Amino acid sequence: MRHHLLGTVAALGLLLGSGAAMAGPVQYEFLYSVGTTHYNFGTMTVAQAGPGSLSVRFDAASPAGANGFQVTGFAFALGPAHQNLTVSNPAPGAFGFDQDGLNWVRLANLNAIPNPANSPIGKGAFTFGVTEGNANNFNPPGIGAGQADIYYLNGVTGLSEATDIAGLIGHAGIRVQSLPNDLNGGSLFLVGTPLTVPVPEPATLALLGAGLAGLGFAYRRRRRG
Repeated sequence: MRHHLLGTVAALGLLLGSGAAMAGPVQYEFLYSVGTTHYNFGTMTVAQAGPGSLSVRFDAASPAGANGFQVTGFAFALGPAHQNLTVSNPAPGAFGFDQDGLNWVRLANLNAIPNPANSPIGKGAFTFGVTEGNANNFNPPGIGAGQADIYYLNGVTGLSEATDIAGLIGHAGIRVQSLPNDLNGGSLFLVGTPLTVPVPEPATLALLGAGLAGLGFAYRRRRRG
């Protein structure tokens, strides 16, 4: 009990004392409805990966009636200061879930972004795109149903613990292709719905650390008595 408690306190102390100021992650869910049939194509998680880098991970769902689809690209509504970001991929084998055969690059032709099928937001709101392999268009291959993949957006300025990543991005979208032809003609462009990602506040972590440290001190005093 004593070693477990002190180990927990030490680990939390390293976390609190590391000085690493990381922006909290944001998530988006990608939904589409046809009449009473509702499709969820997956979840995008955007998090800080370094001082000037964001990681973008997409976890594709497996909605009934849409199997065989591929997510072949992404789009973001970035502010003027972040429209010249670069795109990079993890080293092969860096993540067990990553599709190492996919090579994400910056989309050079923003005209390839269609109007969203699930939102009144127009395609003109999107100022930065990511595609697989061919920088000029969205084409398979992509992230298939039940798969996940990750890439990085580099050159992001002003990242800190207080950075609002959702505000920095504005909107996030995905290009879905290889769908059954009776589902919007076989392809969709969807705008993500923001989800709430609970992140402990620094003050809460500090109070928790102080409480655990106090428990450890009381335990040592009781053992000496």
